[in-house]
Amino acid sequence: AATSAAANPPAGIDEISYQVMPQDKDKFLAFSRKELDHSPLPTDYFRYVLADSKWNPLGEDRLLKANANQRLDHSHVLKTPQWSTHYISMDNQLFPFSDPKVRHAFNYSVDKRYITQDLLQTYAQPVAGVFPPDFPGATRKEPLFKYDPDKARKLLFEAGWRDKDGDGDLEPWQNPHLNLTLYYQENESSFLICRKIQSDLAHIGVSINIEPLKSYQAMYPGRTPAFFYTSWNPEI
Repeated sequence: AATSAAANPPAGIDEISYQVMPQDKDKFLAFSRKELDHSPLPTDYFRYVLADSKWNPLGEDRLLKANANQRLDHSHVLKTPQWSTHYISMDNQLFPFSDPKVRHAFNYSVDKRYITQDLLQTYAQPVAGVFPPDFPGATRKEPLFKYDPDKARKLLFEAGWRDKDGDGDLEPWQNPHLNLTLYYQENESSFLICRKIQSDLAHIGVSINIEPLKSYQAMYPGRTPAFFYTSWNPEI
């Protein structure tokens, strides 16, 4: 979509146009056509661009291992560390997340290392606490809730989840017809992460739906779902 602003333009300019590109892929393709001065690097193009000497003379391995790169004479791919924690919000005041065993089980069921290394292509690392690594006040180095599907199943069993109808899905005894939906943000990485979480939960016997967060917000303006993808960026 494109919008124009013609009210009181600077002298010599008849119109200013703003083009909205919510998807990183569209921004990158426009950048490659020299329509933009810079662009995020989408996951789908990550390895291709890093392996291309035209884009990245520094070489794929060297750029991946570098903590940062701000020199265009080394690579056209700039790398800037960012403090940002991405997570799944579970409302601990609402069923089933009011039970800490369920929240822990969901955490142990997700292969976060796969998400950071394969889906996000080294963009991130598994969280080790509320604060990102190297952030002032961060004390942990080892990730919380390392991938352990057997432990996840055990915790759900202790919480009363059973497959009583033999369909392969575990249901809580308090609500055998529980229908969980995980809502993702309007970007590619959020969707890919939530789809991976859906797959990992299915591996331990928990079926969930995934839908865009905007669909919930359209139905319930001003409300927050019990289960959704979000992020926190410290301002310092």
